Amino acid sequence: MRRLVARWLIAAIPLVLGVSVPTFVLASLVPGDAARTILGVNANPQQYAALRDQLRLNDPLWTQYGHWLSRALHGDLGLSIQSADSVGHELAGRLAVTLSLVAGATLVAIGRFVDKKAPQLTVLAFAQVLRECPEAELIMIGEGPLLEACKQLAYGLNVQSKIHFPGKQDRSQAAKVLKLSRAFVQHSLTTTYGDSEGTAITILEAGAAGLPVVSTRHAGIKESVSHGETGFLVEERDVSKMAFYMTELAKNPGKARAMGLKAREHVGRNFSTDLVMGNLHAILQNAANGLGGKRKETTGPSHRMKVQED
Repeated sequence: MRRLVARWLIAAIPLVLGVSVPTFVLASLVPGDAARTILGVNANPQQYAALRDQLRLNDPLWTQYGHWLSRALHGDLGLSIQSADSVGHELAGRLAVTLSLVAGATLVAIGRFVDKKAPQLTVLAFAQVLRECPEAELIMIGEGPLLEACKQLAYGLNVQSKIHFPGKQDRSQAAKVLKLSRAFVQHSLTTTYGDSEGTAITILEAGAAGLPVVSTRHAGIKESVSHGETGFLVEERDVSKMAFYMTELAKNPGKARAMGLKAREHVGRNFSTDLVMGNLHAILQNAANGLGGKRKETTGPSHRMKVQED
């Protein structure tokens, strides 16, 4: 047994060196003073000197490597350049959320909690999803007048532990959630007082991120999502059908991935910035030529796109 362990250890040495040496060399090649980068410009010379001593930055390069490798093998991954906190501590703080996103069937909704987006119907549909897929999670990003009502509805349906309401997030945070989610969901509808969506930007962003979309046959969404190809569309207020398609994607990651790839291609082909700007140029040119409303049709559905701010 000892010989076997010894062989394993000897075999691991080239792997450790092959990974650690290039990593250390690349880190060492980063220009600038590491202590100044970590502490910022407001620290005093004594603080810079103390951190350099702590990180052994004044030692010869190979001594630094030995110290760095020893700390790494003992679980000390160093300090974060951005926060000056322990990297291990930061990883531990984010691990639970990351594991829940990666391991679970996470669905995401992004947008204001307003009538025309009917977030309460998304909550009702997700409650049905949990009957077939109890490991599913729903993240609803955003704020608005219906937020508290949706939270209370989640409690009333006893699904409050499976629906997360992180509030308003910036674009980078929302992009991270999209990247780790399985599908995007949104139950848009025309309200009883006539309010409705245009083309929801978040649905296009979800498609561009490689996510299939489950939504409604509503306004510009019908052109943003190709039913059965890049996602699924249901009639407005059809909660049961929406739950059915949400469950379909939650339980079938391979299918969700394939549809997401088609969604990315669809958005890139039909809603690219160049295409939209080209259509805008055509409209302005026609107007300048006195053609008024008679304008040349261009490729893709974006010539009819009424953008909806989310």
